[in-house]
Amino acid sequence: MYSERTEASSGWQGPPSSSGYEETFRDHYLVLGGINQGGFAQVKLAVHLLTGTEVAVKILPKIAQIFPFIMSELDIMKAVQHPNVIQLFQVIETLENIYLVMEHVTGGQLLQYIPRDSGMQEQEARKVFQQIACAMHYCHEKGVVHRDLKPQNILLDAQSNVKVIDFGLGCRFRAGQKLHEVCGTFPYLAPEVCRREKYDGPAADVWSLGVILYHMVTGELPFKGTTSEQQQQILHARYEVPAHLSDELRGLIRQLLTLDPKQRPTVGQIMGHPWLSQGEEYSPSDSSEPLLNPPNPTIMRAMVDLGFDLHDTWVSLQKREFNDEMATYIILQRQITQGSGCTFQVNPLHLRVRRHFSSAKSHASEPALGSTPSVPSEHQLPDEDKQTEQKGGRGASLPAIPLYSLKMETQPLLITPHQVPVGPPSTEGPSSEENSSTGSPHESLHVIV
Repeated sequence: MYSERTEASSGWQGPPSSSGYEETFRDHYLVLGGINQGGFAQVKLAVHLLTGTEVAVKILPKIAQIFPFIMSELDIMKAVQHPNVIQLFQVIETLENIYLVMEHVTGGQLLQYIPRDSGMQEQEARKVFQQIACAMHYCHEKGVVHRDLKPQNILLDAQSNVKVIDFGLGCRFRAGQKLHEVCGTFPYLAPEVCRREKYDGPAADVWSLGVILYHMVTGELPFKGTTSEQQQQILHARYEVPAHLSDELRGLIRQLLTLDPKQRPTVGQIMGHPWLSQGEEYSPSDSSEPLLNPPNPTIMRAMVDLGFDLHDTWVSLQKREFNDEMATYIILQRQITQGSGCTFQVNPLHLRVRRHFSSAKSHASEPALGSTPSVPSEHQLPDEDKQTEQKGGRGASLPAIPLYSLKMETQPLLITPHQVPVGPPSTEGPSSEENSSTGSPHESLHVIV
């Protein structure tokens, strides 16, 4: 059984202050302010020193109580790579914390885009739900379930593209495997999870998608009343679909909120539903595997200009090490994709120091700046991981960056295991997830056994 404790009883007093971040982290990032706060983790807005790019940093303390969930989330974030799933840049592990550096999404939570009185127009909701379904189809195909899908865990970027976040309760699964952990957010829990039965992870996610879709197009949750009343409605799948919705949409909601998990459609089947196939067909704009072989020579040239060793960068990308080299490459790649080109701000003295260590390590002359570096072929990769020097970024010259005053999410209420099956303190704080005053007060309840 997962034993819940509050922050006080665990002895954890929160992540370090802005001046107390461990040197390994401060060498590469400057914290600007807070984005979100959960029961055992915080998410900070920071800037990548070499490129000046804003990022979201999730700080996970190494507490034995939540360590299995941290490692599961870390494993998932390293494995998934999809334009509608939050992008992991770098993992920095220290004696006290694990820092997950991710893309910073500025558009806010999906919850903020749902009118409370009427819900979204069907055409608008369709575009968003297509992307959510696409992301979850990819995750399920990769053997990953989310288990805490809700509008607060879905962000929209500046171009209204969906980013699914917070895999803190997610897990890997095998085909046919039954899960048993009771976790999630109460109004979105599938009936079989509420009954504490062993359950099929993807089917439970599909139910949550049904609650999300209902919420999007009506502005309210399908299950209403007190917690006990909602529980009974969930267990018996009692809800009313408004008559003003189109027949196709009403039919899709009923399929998603089917009581028998064996009768629910898969996400792949959902994507072929007539309601979703109306209008323009959605296809992800970016490749789901962006680190192509061979790497982009323009980015590699910029990496050399920044003082990175070419061979180390190549190895990091091939082995997906999520280190400084890989993070910088992905950030520069995103700059090119977004049409801004490779940009960076570097102190010349700092750059010379980086090159000194790079040259001493490789025992080879550097390519001339501005020339196109030759990329090692795959057969040249070493059999063992190479040790990389710590590359400092604290001396980088940065433009003036405004500090943001962001609201912090209130800590979720903890429910003991013998009470209503609702779920654990969320360890997420997605990249730009800000707390919203809208939505049901039950939406922050968590428990796990």
